[in-house]
Amino acid sequence: MDEPLVTVVIPTRDRLPMLRQAVASVVAQTYPRWELVVADHGSTDGTAAWLAEMDDPRVRSIPTDPARHVGHVRNRGAAMGTGDWIAFLDSDDVWLPRKLELQVAAMRGSPARWCYAGYELMDGAGRTVPMRLGEYRPLSGRIAREVVAQQANVFVGTLLVERRLFEELGGFCEDERARGREDYELEMRLALHAEALALPDVLARVRDHPGRMTARMPDTYEREAAAYELFLEAGPPEELARLARAMRSRSLVEALGRRMTGTASHPDVAAARG
Repeated sequence: MDEPLVTVVIPTRDRLPMLRQAVASVVAQTYPRWELVVADHGSTDGTAAWLAEMDDPRVRSIPTDPARHVGHVRNRGAAMGTGDWIAFLDSDDVWLPRKLELQVAAMRGSPARWCYAGYELMDGAGRTVPMRLGEYRPLSGRIAREVVAQQANVFVGTLLVERRLFEELGGFCEDERARGREDYELEMRLALHAEALALPDVLARVRDHPGRMTARMPDTYEREAAAYELFLEAGPPEELARLARAMRSRSLVEALGRRMTGTASHPDVAAARG
């Protein structure tokens, strides 16, 4: 078939009501050639039983080690699939119906090896709420500088990545230092090694709620600094290395300031990641 298979990976843990909505948004895709791997990170809320009852051969689940962070969980899910492309969706978010259709069509004939798109925020009840990270700008091409400088609003829930590229880069970093920022660390490496194609369309809805992983992290800026450290260990060109060191320093200064004042950590990024 000339329609490539897309492996969709959903990591989840004790989010069954929201997981149902996330899975339904994959099943509702207008693009027909997908397979879904739900990587269950130790759920105790009936998730495994619900997945076992699903009557759709395209959907399967795997158990993962609850002690490992979500980078490992996403990698396990990706490894269980066979698609030429890989896409990621968190279990508390949803896709719009044409997400895969538009991205796969856009990537045909493109030199880019990964794709991302716009998204919108919603509250716990599914109502659209204002964005807090500023206006989305679809930046394509070699955008490593913009990604490292946080000038490109790349969100893991809109990624479509060529499997070969994902495997060449070793997938998400499983180092404990990447916990909570493994998505951003991968995005920097993707931008370093391959051209991106950005779509102007809003193709995902991100649920901004107190249960989000990053919303519960008290040390968000410290983890962001760690992501820069890991990116520097990947050996970027000196210009990008200088920028990454400057961004790491900025994150550490911000972390120190927030610790001294007791201010909540990085709410804007927490709403868009993890």
